[in-house]
Amino acid sequence: MVYRMLSISQLAKKAETTIDTIRFYEKKGLLLPKMKAINNYRYYDQGSLDKLSFILNCRSLGISIKDIESLCEELETPNQNCTKVNNLIKKHTKELDNRIKQLTSFKKQLDDLENLCGDNRKIENCYIIKKLEMNSWNSPQFNIMGVIRNAQIEKYKNQ
Repeated sequence: MVYRMLSISQLAKKAETTIDTIRFYEKKGLLLPKMKAINNYRYYDQGSLDKLSFILNCRSLGISIKDIESLCEELETPNQNCTKVNNLIKKHTKELDNRIKQLTSFKKQLDDLENLCGDNRKIENCYIIKKLEMNSWNSPQFNIMGVIRNAQIEKYKNQ
């Protein structure tokens, strides 16, 4: 089957991405045009589209540029075993697990904040603002009841 060459805009359209994205991957050395014309136009073939799709799929999974470079290097020697690829994916999965734990912690903190204050409060007495102003938000000795109690004391002092 013969594929015709694609301009950068045609490649972007087929891959459902932007020209800037393609140029970015070119600068990183992940994607190279099949040929450059005398007028400096870049032309790509089906292999370029396949590689771009591979890169975009990796990025959609949150795989770093550095790790995509490693995966692309592995593609150059297709007869070797998948150990490096499996290790890379395991590493990425572990990083994602850690990030999920971190995001779960953030969500809990935001839920706690949301429950601190009602809509009827003035900003000057807002427990959410007071909590966010504290340096010890992530400190283990932070006591949410202390913030509420201090906010209430300040409220009564100012009345």
